[in-house]
Amino acid sequence: MVFRKLVIASTALIVVVWGITLVHRKFENEKLLKDLQILAQTRLVELKTTAGADESWVSRKNGMLQMIRVETDDQLRDALKVATPGTKIVISPGNYSPISFSLNGEKNAPILLESENGGVTFDHGQDGINVEGSSFLVLSGLSANRNDRAGLRIVNSNHIKISNCRFSENGKWGIFTGFVEHLSIVGNHCNQSKTQHGIYVSNSGDHVTIRENRCSGNSGSGIQINGDLNMGGDGIISDCKIIGNTLTQNGTRGGAALNFDGLQNSIISNNCLEGNHASGLALYRVDAAEGAINNLVLENRIIQPEDGRWCVTINNGSSGNILHRNTFYNNHPTRGSVTIDASSSEGFKSFKNSTGLWFSVDGGESRIEIDKWQRLGFGLKNTLLFSEPNAQPSGDNS
Repeated sequence: MVFRKLVIASTALIVVVWGITLVHRKFENEKLLKDLQILAQTRLVELKTTAGADESWVSRKNGMLQMIRVETDDQLRDALKVATPGTKIVISPGNYSPISFSLNGEKNAPILLESENGGVTFDHGQDGINVEGSSFLVLSGLSANRNDRAGLRIVNSNHIKISNCRFSENGKWGIFTGFVEHLSIVGNHCNQSKTQHGIYVSNSGDHVTIRENRCSGNSGSGIQINGDLNMGGDGIISDCKIIGNTLTQNGTRGGAALNFDGLQNSIISNNCLEGNHASGLALYRVDAAEGAINNLVLENRIIQPEDGRWCVTINNGSSGNILHRNTFYNNHPTRGSVTIDASSSEGFKSFKNSTGLWFSVDGGESRIEIDKWQRLGFGLKNTLLFSEPNAQPSGDNS
């Protein structure tokens, strides 16, 4: 009888301790979730305040001096020679020869180069439009297609805005930039680049806004950002906003739809990625000086096809990234929502995402289910919305 009472008392004590443990764990999880939400909100406020290009100069009208209308190649070249701060060059519809120029506006008097009602194209050159050593310049409503290298190439410049342009079937890139700071790429279509990317931002150019563009059918990445240490500069691209872009059917030759080598302290938000044949989003280091560090990945939708890779890949020292309120689903038989390696796990947070079943914590060598992912501390309050194909990991996640 005494032994039985001892057993009952011991069992009751175990139940009480277990209950206290569950309550404590729930309290800890709720506190952690609250802390994570505060962290994400703080990071969002910081990035909205500081990240991206300074576009305040774009709307300045007080410095506008003259408008030049052009209808021919010769008129356009003459206008480019005489343009001064405050000049607006309006190009009539037509097919124009490729152009190369350097123009410098001022903060209160930018130079504008824009089409009149669209239909302005620069085709069949090395680059359709080549811009070097320029500043406070707006390019709007232009097209450049089937050029050997880039539709639009801009290097060694600052305070540049590219808006509502179209670049298609170019040899390497739709838009290529190198060493360009305070760069805005907004509302453009960059499609079917033959060997590389739709938009390629390179060479240590900080304070970049890439917003509401459509990149489709590029053989490489839809949008590539690369610090390129071997080209000079600090090898890092920071303080960027990549927001509201649509990327589809990219990556037949490899390269994530959003492919970021050395991107730091930036916001990646409200992008829609679907049907891309390599990875969805990749944060990593190959050519940059450091990994892709301290980025906020917020409210994106990434749907991978059967021949795609992981929705999100984070590796090579890309620490401190936050994934929050995203949707990830993968149709590939052996890959899943997020893969991260050990060198990138420090400071990593993932919470309140809607995901599939599979994750990886060893760079894709193996995979684990969402419950274990969360128990290991890699995710909190993630919601399993999708049941991905139940197959064994292949170990091939390149």
